[in-house]
Amino acid sequence: MGDAVLAGVARAAQGVLRPVDLVARWGGEEFLVILPETELEGGLSAGEKIRCAIQDAVFTEGLKVTVSVNVAQFIPTEAADALVARADAAMHESKRKGRNSSSCARKETS
Repeated sequence: MGDAVLAGVARAAQGVLRPVDLVARWGGEEFLVILPETELEGGLSAGEKIRCAIQDAVFTEGLKVTVSVNVAQFIPTEAADALVARADAAMHESKRKGRNSSSCARKETS
């Protein structure tokens, strides 16, 4: 059933995004969503649409699930692993807030 839920989560997320946007599984229960040419506010809006779509979806055998969503905007001088690390740190913050929530990754300051 876990694989069916993960596939359903991906479908629900992709269903509220533009055709150019990409939803990809990243590890066990995590997904990355790439929103080309999207500013932070647009990313936050897309993230909330994804969160609500998954919250409202009914999966296998009537199962309902929720997700925590985090948004991180790419900084042109930043390495990809630093971007993912910022997003991961903010995801843990979303989970600490009680799950089924959204967070925004802060830019690292020097």
